[in-house]
Amino acid sequence: MTGYWRLFSALSSWHALPSFEFIYKIVGVLFFIPILYGAIAFSWRGALFAWLLSIVGVLPVITTFWALDSITINLLLLLIPFLITTIITMEFQWRAKEKKLSAEKEFERQAYIDQLLDHLEKDRQRIAQEIHDETIQTLMVISNHAEVLAASSHTDKEAQDINWIQDATLQTIEDLRRISIRLRPQVLDYFGLIPAIRWLTNNFNTPSDTRVDVKILGEERKLPSAIELSVFRFVQEALTNIKRHSYAKTAVIILEFTNKSLIIHIYDDGCGFQLPERLGSLATKGKLGMIGMEQRIKSVGGTVKFISMPANGTTIRAEIKC
Repeated sequence: MTGYWRLFSALSSWHALPSFEFIYKIVGVLFFIPILYGAIAFSWRGALFAWLLSIVGVLPVITTFWALDSITINLLLLLIPFLITTIITMEFQWRAKEKKLSAEKEFERQAYIDQLLDHLEKDRQRIAQEIHDETIQTLMVISNHAEVLAASSHTDKEAQDINWIQDATLQTIEDLRRISIRLRPQVLDYFGLIPAIRWLTNNFNTPSDTRVDVKILGEERKLPSAIELSVFRFVQEALTNIKRHSYAKTAVIILEFTNKSLIIHIYDDGCGFQLPERLGSLATKGKLGMIGMEQRIKSVGGTVKFISMPANGTTIRAEIKC
């Protein structure tokens, strides 16, 4: 190792490069580097610019000292990195286009789901209102008429039959009220999210008598109605899943208010389950509960994560910026 190469020991193997170029009549092997760099930094336009500069730098040398075949070889060698970088750049552009197209389709799909959820809530509210204002009122009139007929009946058999009709009518009224409340609980509209969650858990009941506790962390505040409705439906679906599948003894719902977000934690000590790699695969099995929960949170710009293992219970965490 002699000369200035002693100062750059790491590059000592490169000192043979000029000899290699001279022996094989190749000039400007190192021009591959700016061509590749131009492609990486400035796409195919940068590669083209570096390639043209390389030709400008190399052409005077090879035309002065070497024959036509050497000139052709050198130009072809300079063309190789340009072609490679062009192909790679086109591949990157195609992938970016596909990614953008996929993102647009996902955005359209989410917007469509949001509209479906909005229409669903409006239909629920309309049906609940019709049940309360029309069907229940009509049944109340029937019950009152039955009471009058029972009082004026001439035989015990007639009175007994009419009383049965009245009792069945009153039971139907109670059933319809319960359905109406489940469709659209008025406590959410009148009193807000926290009272609605407490009402939901107080009315929660399973054959295994699962105990559900509600905890509020941070300073409670009023949220936009769309967020409160989505959180309520999210918790409602979680409790439904606990009731149907978990066999849990205890469950905890934590609503944590921070300066910029609402964080929902839901824990249960039930049997747990094996999460699929993609929640979307549950749709093919007819299991839409978790997918519905995820879409509820996504519809208001939030994120949700499910954690579960067999025999280790289930944890759900959702966060909404608000």
